[in-house]
Amino acid sequence: MLITSVISITVVFGSGLAHLLEAYNKMRLSKEEYRIVQQIYRGWALLGILACIALISTLLLAIQTRHQPYFISNFLSFICILATLIIFFVFIFPVNQLTKNWEILPDNWMQLRHRWEVSHIINTIIYFIGLLLLIVPLVSRSSN
Repeated sequence: MLITSVISITVVFGSGLAHLLEAYNKMRLSKEEYRIVQQIYRGWALLGILACIALISTLLLAIQTRHQPYFISNFLSFICILATLIIFFVFIFPVNQLTKNWEILPDNWMQLRHRWEVSHIINTIIYFIGLLLLIVPLVSRSSN
């Protein structure tokens, strides 16, 4: 389960890192430029499969290690992944629905853009923390 968790979280974190690195420049785009650029995310919904794999594998890892010293770290990693999914469904998914995945931009598109971009940035940070929670105990175990 550990390898599955680390790989799935790493891939989803990587996609979030792309959002993080491009956010500054995207926030400066005009309405039409932003609408066009957002189309690069077509098909990215498939990352939801990896997010679910990360959630399930990290939960199973926490259950498997419940009597071991690194259970807390594994469980907190699971909580991080769960938090990212909650943020996605509370803040990001509704924006995708309102904008039909950025095909249309309503009058409040700038507020929606801000909500969408910031939520992705927050999720990226949380995924990174979740990944560290899995990796740091490995490093500390191997150095002992």
